[in-house]
Amino acid sequence: MRRLVMILMLTLVWPFGVNLPPVQASEEGAFPPVAIGKGAPTVSIVISADRIAVYQEGKTQSLLQEIPYNAAILPELADSERVVAEDMNFDGYLDLKIASSQGSANAYYSCWLWDPKSGNFVLQEELSRLASPAFNPDVKTVYSFTHISAADSEEATYVWKDGRLWPVQIIERSYDPDEDRLIAREYRLDEQGKRQLVREQKLLTEEAMRNEYEDLSEFPFPDATPYKSPQGFSLLLPVGAAAKDTADGVKVTARKWFVLVNQLGREVQDLDNSAVREALEAKVLLQEPFSNSQIEWAYQTDTIRMNGYEFYRRPFTGTIDGQAIRGGELYYANIYGRHFQVICVKMPGISDGIILLYKMLYHTLVIEP
Repeated sequence: MRRLVMILMLTLVWPFGVNLPPVQASEEGAFPPVAIGKGAPTVSIVISADRIAVYQEGKTQSLLQEIPYNAAILPELADSERVVAEDMNFDGYLDLKIASSQGSANAYYSCWLWDPKSGNFVLQEELSRLASPAFNPDVKTVYSFTHISAADSEEATYVWKDGRLWPVQIIERSYDPDEDRLIAREYRLDEQGKRQLVREQKLLTEEAMRNEYEDLSEFPFPDATPYKSPQGFSLLLPVGAAAKDTADGVKVTARKWFVLVNQLGREVQDLDNSAVREALEAKVLLQEPFSNSQIEWAYQTDTIRMNGYEFYRRPFTGTIDGQAIRGGELYYANIYGRHFQVICVKMPGISDGIILLYKMLYHTLVIEP
C-alpha cells in the first residue's frame, strides 16, 4: 500500500542573491530541510492524506502552514515529483510547485509563492492556471505550452510585472484543412493590454511534406558518391552535388541549395531544456553561414529522426549574403558524446534542390562512433 505520509525535505547551500534551480527529491523521496532564502526560515514538508504541512526548523519544530492537498490524485506519480521547490517569480526565495493534474500532454501545478511579509506561502492563481510552466532564471521569463490537439496548440512567454504575470509573446497554432498547412499567429499586448497580431506564418505539416515526396525513387540515391570527412562523419552525395571540408564543417552544394554539416566537439548538456536550446540557436547566428545574414526563426522547435539519430529542428527564413532564401532548417543533436549541427538552405526557384535536401537529410548522413 502506498504510503500516504512522507517526509519531504530539501537541502541547499544558498548563494544569496542568485536565482536557484529547482530542488527535487531523491529517488527514495527523502529530503533534508530546505532553506527558503535570506531572512526566511528553513522548513520541512510533510504530505498526508488531505494536506501538506510546512514545519519551521529550529530547536523544536513548529507548524508554520498547512496547504490543502489530496494525496490520492495522480496515483502513478512518483513521490519525488509531487512537490518541487523552485524560485518561480525570481525574487530569490524558493516557492512550492505542487502537482495538481497531469494529462498525456499538459501538466498543471498549484503554485505557492513565498511571501516575505506574511512569512507564508501564498497561492498564485494566475501561475496555477498555466499548462506545463517552465522557468528561465537567466532571462526571468515563464514559458507555458498548451497542447490542444495534434495540430492545435498555444504557447506564451511571460514576465513578472508588479507581482502579476504579463505575456510578452503569445503564439497560437491551428490547422487549415483547405491549404493543408499549420497556421501560426504571433500576438503581443499593446499598452492597454489588448492582443495585437504581429506575425503570421503558414507551415507545411510533416505528413504533407512526406506526401509531397512520396513519388521519389528509393533511397539512398542510385549512383550516390561516398564522401568521408576527417571530422568524423560520412556523406552520400547525390548526382550533381559536391562536398568540401571547410573551417565551418563540410559544405555540400547543389545548384541553389546547400547543406553545412559540422561536428562541433563535446556534447551540449541538457538539450531538452528550452533555455539551453535558445542559447545554442543564438550561438549559431554567430557562425557561418549566418554571420553575414538576416535570419528569422520560425515559431517552433521540434524533433525528428534522421538515420536513427534524434535531431532538434528549427526552421528559419530571411536572407543569406543579401539574397532572400526560400527557407532553411537548423538541425542539432548529441551523438556518441559529440555535438552535431546541420544547416540546410533552400534558395528560390528550385524544386530538384528540395528533393536533394529531403533525401540528404533522411538518408545520407552517416555518423561514425
